Amino acid sequence: MLAQQACEKIDRTRNVAGTALASLLHTEPEIPHIPCRGQLLHLFPRGEENQINYVSPSVTFPKFVELLDLEMYRYNVLLGFTVSVGGLTESLVKYSHAALLDYLQHPAKQERVGYVSDSIILIFKKNQKDDRVIIPLMKMTSQLLTGEAVRSKSLLQLCIFLCHKFPL
Repeated sequence: MLAQQACEKIDRTRNVAGTALASLLHTEPEIPHIPCRGQLLHLFPRGEENQINYVSPSVTFPKFVELLDLEMYRYNVLLGFTVSVGGLTESLVKYSHAALLDYLQHPAKQERVGYVSDSIILIFKKNQKDDRVIIPLMKMTSQLLTGEAVRSKSLLQLCIFLCHKFPL
């Protein structure tokens, strides 16, 4: 939930959630049973927790988009991104959208498009009647479908389907 709130559209919420998450990771004595602790510590190294400006979308979104690699956090982080990417504030949309596209276009990690797509479908299913989520989700989905990462992957699948005698 903190990861989701750290990706939301309200600056103060992002700041409190990001700071709280980083602080919880570095609390002494160590808090047990934090899922994917090693990967989280890699993203939020000790000593950085008080130096990161979580209010700034240009800092927060590139950092938190990497949590999409962790299945345990994927749904909530993408839900937070949904509200930001599909939002109204220009700078918020710009940085959240850019971070998500950069994440999806990573050449060595083409499977990302698939599991982000699966998570988008899950968000649609779980929030069918929640306009606060569905409207920004439709905007975000539209932006992603017209983006290069998804288009090139879709074109490849379409070519395989149309040109192969026995589609895979």
